[in-house]
Parts: sequence; C-alpha cells; structure tokens
Amino acid sequence: MKNKKFDKELFSYLDDEELNFTEYDRELTITKIKKKRNRKSNFKGLLQSIGPVTATFLVIILSIGILLPVIYSNDDNQLASHDNNSFSVLLMGEEQRNRTTLNILLAYNSEDKTMKVVPVPRDTYVSIPDGQGETIKDKLIHAGAYGAGPKTVMETVSQLFDIPIDYYATIPAERLAKSLSLTKNDTKRNNFVEEIKNNLSISNMKKLVKQSETNMTKDQFNTLDSESISVETIDIREGINAKMIDEIYYVEIEENMLAETSNVLQEHLD
Repeated sequence: MKNKKFDKELFSYLDDEELNFTEYDRELTITKIKKKRNRKSNFKGLLQSIGPVTATFLVIILSIGILLPVIYSNDDNQLASHDNNSFSVLLMGEEQRNRTTLNILLAYNSEDKTMKVVPVPRDTYVSIPDGQGETIKDKLIHAGAYGAGPKTVMETVSQLFDIPIDYYATIPAERLAKSLSLTKNDTKRNNFVEEIKNNLSISNMKKLVKQSETNMTKDQFNTLDSESISVETIDIREGINAKMIDEIYYVEIEENMLAETSNVLQEHLD
C-alpha cells in the first residue's frame, strides 16, 4: 500500500529545489531517501524477529560501538583546536526541511587574534555521511536533510576541508542574508564573497550567533573581542567549476584549491 504521507513529504521537499531540478532528479532523490528509510525499517523488523532480550543486547552493543568513536572523536577535536583556545565555527543559514542555503566557515586563532572566513557555495558537490555508515554524493544544501540536521552539515564541511569543526550556529537563512546585505539571487548563484568581506564583522557575527541555535560555549563566545580581531575572507571562487552530473547542476571545488584552503585553515588553528 502506498504511503501518502511519505509521498507528500518527498514532494514538498522537492518543490523547493531551484536550479535545473528535472523529473529525473526527483526520482533520483526519492530513491535515495527511500533507501535510507528502508534500511531503518529493515533494522526495526530484525529487532522484532529476534526477540526482546536479544534485541536489547544488540542495541547495547550497537550503542557502545556508536558512542565510543563519538566520545574519542570529540576528545581529539578538543585537543586539536582548544590547546591554544583557537576554534572553528560553521555558520548556517537554514531554511525549511534542514536545507542550508548559506554556509560560512570561520576559523579563529587566539594567539594572533585573527579570523579566517570561508564562504562555501550551497551547490558544492560533496560526500554526505548518512548516519548509517554510508556516504551520499549531493549538494551541500541538502546535507542536513540526509542526516542529523546541522551536525551532518558540520561533518560534511569538516570532511571537505579536512579540519575539525568545533561549533555550529544555525540562523534563519533570511535573517543571515539580510545581515550580510545578500539577495536571494546572490545565494542561488553562489556569489556573495564580496558582501561577506564587507559585512561580516566580529560584532555582527557575535550578534548573529547570540540569536541562533548553537553549541558554542559562553566562554568561547566571550573570547571574541570585536575591537581587536582582524577578519580575512578566503576567496575560493578561482578554484570552483560548474558542472552537470546526470543533468543536475553542481559546483565542484578543485583538489588543489581544497588542499590549499585546508592547509591555511589547519595552520591557522594550530
């Protein structure tokens, strides 16, 4: 029997796609999401079939397997970026259904009091962890819809630039765009580097983060002195190419640009 609620959710999600979203694209996205839901459904059926005691034992084992890497990963991130109180933050302009139309990576160095800013295009072709041990190739704008919302977006950008990202802040996309003097066309065309250079000051960033959903600690927030921090925007546009994959529009960051940006950010956070 066809699940009408599921179909409604899928097509309400797809209706918002804005660039070259064909009927084939719809079917491709539907298939991806169905596969994810089927995995969850099959797992639930397995638990029911093997009995409550065995199922409980299996859940405990799986939980240990899932939590231990997360715990140790968090510890590693703390050691990697907090020894000198430097840290990284991903600002996300979020719309409905966990779509992030604006993604801005910030890296703060506490020793020289400088902030590196990397605007990441929404249509960037990325590998997205789906929470089931698999990765999905899609646009960055869709990362949150495949996994655990902002944490999946944060993990996706972290893997893209090969650096730890310590904090995130999700801000309504319209509010974030307005604060940066961006139009909707600017974000659709991935053309907003100059506006960020001119409008993303430390005081503006602090105001945005304060009004956002964030995991940034109060202590880290208070280390940002608006008057003493220098902000530099890293422009990666020269290393970006537009491309079509299965008649879907993407932008791809060249490997040398990714490596160069990653090195700059890693050195900045050390």
